[in-house]
Amino acid sequence: AAAMAPVGASAAGWVGPALLTGSGPEVGYEQVIVEGDGDAYAAWTARDGTFARVYVARRPAASGAWQTPDPVSPAGEEAIAPRIAVDGAGNVTAVWYRFPGYTVFASERSASTSTWSSPVTLGSPGAEPVVAVNASGAAAVAWREFNSTDERAMAVVRPGPAGAWSAPTPL
Repeated sequence: AAAMAPVGASAAGWVGPALLTGSGPEVGYEQVIVEGDGDAYAAWTARDGTFARVYVARRPAASGAWQTPDPVSPAGEEAIAPRIAVDGAGNVTAVWYRFPGYTVFASERSASTSTWSSPVTLGSPGAEPVVAVNASGAAAVAWREFNSTDERAMAVVRPGPAGAWSAPTPL
């Protein structure tokens, strides 16, 4: 399997898909977002030989070409269910969870440096995180926390792109 994404729309309609990965087993959890200026981002997981890792690729509206994907999650860990969001300045926040261990992580891509931050732990145990970011960079992440007898929704917030994440709070 390979991750594919639409290249974009033109006056004549949709342009054909673009290959974002090489062929290989177990590509999944795809998501595509588009920011206000037309830049697009695609996130997915793909095996690096042993473990599934989170990858994110950017497609600047000006060039219309997908850039080389960045590995966002650490090597040697199983990363699952990435989700991404972008603020008005083009800073991207990615979230995912690690298995085993069911730990939720976040990493940010700075628009000014085009580099990803080291992943930070948002909470554990947790799975299936979702993320939302407003135009000024304030963010919220929610996920499902569970143990052998109970489940609940948890959330953290970040006041801006340079801010720290809050402690997890039950919803």
